[in-house]
Amino acid sequence: MMVNMEVLVVKHDELMLKGKLYSTLENMLVKDIRRALSISGKKYKIRKERGRIYVYSDKEAFDVLKRVFGIYSVSFGYEEESYEKLLEKLKKSLDRNFTYKLEVRRANKKFGKSSIEIAKDIAGFLEKEGIKVGVKKFDKKINIEIRDKFYALIKEEKGVGGFPYGFEDKAILLFSGGFDSSLVFFLSAKQGIKPILLSVVPSYEIKERVEKIVEKIAEKYFIRYEILFYRMPVGLIELKEELRQVSLKRFLYLLAEKVAKEKKAKAIITGEVIGQTHSQRMENLKVIEKGIEFPVLRPLCFLSKNEIVERVREIGVYEECSSLPEFCALSKKVKTKVREEELEEEKIRKMVENIEGVEMVEKGEEGERIPLYLYKKEDLKKVLEHRLDKRKKYVLVCKTGTMASLFSEELRKHGFDVIAKKEGE
Repeated sequence: MMVNMEVLVVKHDELMLKGKLYSTLENMLVKDIRRALSISGKKYKIRKERGRIYVYSDKEAFDVLKRVFGIYSVSFGYEEESYEKLLEKLKKSLDRNFTYKLEVRRANKKFGKSSIEIAKDIAGFLEKEGIKVGVKKFDKKINIEIRDKFYALIKEEKGVGGFPYGFEDKAILLFSGGFDSSLVFFLSAKQGIKPILLSVVPSYEIKERVEKIVEKIAEKYFIRYEILFYRMPVGLIELKEELRQVSLKRFLYLLAEKVAKEKKAKAIITGEVIGQTHSQRMENLKVIEKGIEFPVLRPLCFLSKNEIVERVREIGVYEECSSLPEFCALSKKVKTKVREEELEEEKIRKMVENIEGVEMVEKGEEGERIPLYLYKKEDLKKVLEHRLDKRKKYVLVCKTGTMASLFSEELRKHGFDVIAKKEGE
């Protein structure tokens, strides 16, 4: 054992249910633990028993292990070679200002005393040393375990649970960086899926902000992932407004299907919540996913917005997600029930075929600019028809920033000096 290291006991109850896969999953989990501890700069040693993994490291490794997928709980404590040494360790380490409750488990049936006898024995020993022991009223609990070695576990906390990375195959995850897709990223990785994030963005600036959200979640939970960025087609704005949002979703599904085939993925994952918006009503979802060759998984489909936001707060990206413009800002009106024949399927499929990759033109310095308000028909017409003077600078403004970002990227490609802003910024 390494000097100045205590034992961290990792439990992974869910893996036990997988029968013949158990050993494979446990080895995958050990690999992920090693990776997380190495990334965090921790020195460690690892030992396995069925149902448990013993990690020998410092106390700070406790927080690292709680964030590794596949771990049900982590306990911090002491491991000794003999019963007598364990008692001495407790005498030296326990705080006499606290009252402790003892819970004993004798897994080693060859040990000469029963669990009840061990509990009475340790309680008597501690009380002689001035350490208080209680049953109903106590400050802290100590789990005593008699196995091949002797353990006193003085702190136990839940891990994130789930399964190790790679337990499931690859899946395409539609990712906008909002609350829903950020939570889905976390949940899919937790389930052992190899996530390939597909993000369609209106501007270079939004791309960078989306990347930061992904990186923050991935860094905290040691997630391995791939992300693909595509530029949102301007042609979406030219579609009928009340059908635009459903058309966008149809476009995203078709693009996800195309990428899934290229990447040999097994499913498409979305952050849709049934009924949250008109485009997410079941009638419209039926039209949106018609003919898609892959299963569409919706982990959040029955959660409320408040439940989703609270989970995103726990993950730690609430501020970043709340500042991103919503794609629903592409239209004010969404038809409640869209018929299949109403969608301009040929145009949508053409946009998928001609989709552009991540190459985008970065915005220039702001300086003095002429404002153009995209919710005013005359200004929007000037932008759509490119009736702007290339010798001048412009700032495009809309209520959410989404359309402004989309059109600013389009105009910069044609040599115009423009930037985008949300109204009020």
